[in-house]
Amino acid sequence: MQNTTQGAPAPQLATARHAFCRTSDNGQLLFAVNDGVQMIEAIEMAQCYLASASKITGLVAMDVGDDAVFGAHSLVELARAVLDSIVQYDNDQKRGLRGEQS
Repeated sequence: MQNTTQGAPAPQLATARHAFCRTSDNGQLLFAVNDGVQMIEAIEMAQCYLASASKITGLVAMDVGDDAVFGAHSLVELARAVLDSIVQYDNDQKRGLRGEQS
């Protein structure tokens, strides 16, 4: 028989340590994502980084007028929309709302 117990807390998702930038001379770690950061907090930070990247790529695309830069800007906007949706869902859940249906 399947366990139908309700009310069990959902597992808290968090980041895992991930090295992403090493110095070129000796391979020493320069930057890394730390483990144990709550997932929604990490997503909110990524959302901020993408907002900055979106602004920069948008400005460059308008200045340069290159299709490749416009493409990069569109990809950043798409990624940001996904993160915006996750953060909105989390905020709605905390307030007891169902979220937007659009």
